[in-house]
Amino acid sequence: MYRLCHHITIGTYRLTLLEKVVIHRSVENLADTATITLPAAIHGIPISLKNKKGLQHLPDDDPEGKNLIRPGDGVNIGLGYDNEIKLEFAGYIDDITTTKDGIEIRCMDELWNFKNTPVKDEVHGKIRLKQLLERICQQVNPEIKIDCDYDIGYDKYIIRHSTAYDVLNKIHDELKANIYFDKQTLHCHAPYKDMKKGTAKFDFARNIESYDLKYIRPQDRPIEVEVIIKYPDGRDDYKATAGTSGGKKISLRAKSENIDEAREIAENEYKARCFEGYEGSITGWLIPFVKPTMAVHLHDKDLPDRDGKYYVIATETTYSRNGGQRKITLGRRLDIQK
Repeated sequence: MYRLCHHITIGTYRLTLLEKVVIHRSVENLADTATITLPAAIHGIPISLKNKKGLQHLPDDDPEGKNLIRPGDGVNIGLGYDNEIKLEFAGYIDDITTTKDGIEIRCMDELWNFKNTPVKDEVHGKIRLKQLLERICQQVNPEIKIDCDYDIGYDKYIIRHSTAYDVLNKIHDELKANIYFDKQTLHCHAPYKDMKKGTAKFDFARNIESYDLKYIRPQDRPIEVEVIIKYPDGRDDYKATAGTSGGKKISLRAKSENIDEAREIAENEYKARCFEGYEGSITGWLIPFVKPTMAVHLHDKDLPDRDGKYYVIATETTYSRNGGQRKITLGRRLDIQK
């Protein structure tokens, strides 16, 4: 039997008592987040942390440990079995609160620094997306690297009273781009253009604890995507479309006058939403490790014709004394095009 284990550090401290950890990662959300719940007290004994000097107790007059841990402190969460620990989350404390269940430490990944960095008010004319990201990252941390293959341009981009996070969030919402941090690199890609190496294999009879799935086909849900170009000189708007006319309509606005780019956005959005395969989620354990932008291969001996490979758009990892679970939300099927 596997033995659960964890290694969680906050600043220079290591947690010695733990109630629960929940980690959310998704290409549809800008930031990865984690919530660490500590029991408020056990038999009146304050929660304890351990640092290099030994065991450090949180004092009775500071039960949340605000003098020891505070927003902005670095957080690393490693989880696993039998001392084989995998780093599941790296970021910073965003907030510390006391609830009826104990002390909640809410954390955010590297985008915490973007959230807390105001950027200059500027008007950018004719700028490519990668150039815009470079200018924003320079104001946060010049050491940040950028991996952007979403070659979209802006005729004008205005920044007013915004943080770096506000700017990224606006780009994320407008372009439906996958924007996320991996170590010290900010990634920005069109949906499904950023596949990570490696495929995790799941068998319904072996390592899937539960599932909420529905097998669908494109004809089951007709979709039409339109991307609108609004010309600043007053000309009629141009609409690039993809999908099935008369289906559920999804409207997006392009921030460029480039018609080819508008068509590309429409095609990307349609392909992301219309495919044959499973829709929904599966829940497994901490092994195999899975994160968004990876792929999972599903196998069902009773329905082998439905075996397939899927892009992972989100994971929710839960760890407590009751065990470790990972809920995996599936995106588009990758091994067929119908």
